[in-house]
Amino acid sequence: MNISLPSDFTVSTLQSILDNLYQYGGPILIFLGTMGSIINVIVYIQKNPRENPCLIYFISRNISNFFFIYLSLLYVTLVLGYNIFPSSSNLTYCHFSIYISLLCDILSPFYLILASIDQVLATSLKANIRKRSTCRLACILSIGGSIFWILFDIHALIYSEIVEIKSSSFHCDLRIGLYSTIVTYYSLIVKGIITPLLLIIFILWAIENIRNIRRIKSIISVINLENNLHSKDEEIIPLLIKDIIIYIIFTSIMSIVLMYELITQHHTKNFQQIEIEYFIRHLSTFCLSMPFCIGCYTNLIVSKTFRNQVKNIFL
Repeated sequence: MNISLPSDFTVSTLQSILDNLYQYGGPILIFLGTMGSIINVIVYIQKNPRENPCLIYFISRNISNFFFIYLSLLYVTLVLGYNIFPSSSNLTYCHFSIYISLLCDILSPFYLILASIDQVLATSLKANIRKRSTCRLACILSIGGSIFWILFDIHALIYSEIVEIKSSSFHCDLRIGLYSTIVTYYSLIVKGIITPLLLIIFILWAIENIRNIRRIKSIISVINLENNLHSKDEEIIPLLIKDIIIYIIFTSIMSIVLMYELITQHHTKNFQQIEIEYFIRHLSTFCLSMPFCIGCYTNLIVSKTFRNQVKNIFL
């Protein structure tokens, strides 16, 4: 009895922390994310995306983040923070909520990758490559990529179900078994490994392009190019770097959790272990939601131009 008490106390403490995190932190995060997404879109539209196609990807990402907040984060907040289960008796809503969660979770980093590629094109020394950074290409890639992921994730509409997470507590999740294992591997490889690597490669490439321009700035034609970059692209690079760093940091937390779950999925676990893993999983889910909600406020810290534009909006 004396041995089990500390474990029981730990489990109840972790459950209390998780309840309070989603009960109070969830609504705050939803409010901040809502306001931040709206402000971001207003600012980016005022900058005229036709002059910088990268802004189209930023706008698309913020719209995707908005859907994630209200169709994924809100659902988890209701379930874990308020014991409200919107999909516990509605299988159609269950399918839709899982589908939207997977879709928006991949669309946000996808737009970041496109924005990074655009900066590689826009900062190139070769004029014929810079010309490929166009509003038309940005629209085609944003719409075409969105359609691809909408179709690619359609499996979630079929292979999701209402499962019992605790006694008399139900929520919507992926079908347990081979399918959920495949999706876990997919999340770990695509979103945890491949996406961060691509983001790092493209943003370092764009930074190197800018450095190359500065090294040969004594040439008149390149001086003109550098001045143009300063007004258009060099303001975007810090925002892009910041978003990439935030995405990688918070995604790595979930990647570590997924890796642990895959390694220990066939291990026998007692009640305390299951409850602790449940706490860690949903804590990492909360952390994973952070990049979708704090972009506007980190923009205010990083960019003086962004701060001035926000002031103009409210004034």
